[in-house]
Amino acid sequence: MVFPNTVQMHLEKLSSFLSDHNRLILCYHGVVDTPQHNISLGPIATRQFQQHLAYFKDNFDVVSQDVIFEMYRSDFIPKRKTIALTFD
Repeated sequence: MVFPNTVQMHLEKLSSFLSDHNRLILCYHGVVDTPQHNISLGPIATRQFQQHLAYFKDNFDVVSQDVIFEMYRSDFIPKRKTIALTFD
């Protein structure tokens, strides 16, 4: 729920500019056709997730968890903002 509002207000660009970290891990709590937020706030709509993926593709390098963990372990800071996506 936070990410869509953040993007809508363009706050992600400000936080990205102010951050000196170029590595980020995002955790999703589920993707469903029609979220029932009266039951759980975790899952997002498939359509919304597709919008997230398009945004990530345009603004980040998307890598696997293994790759981003290796970046952390080796203290490698990529030039471009880099993210890994996870699901719990």
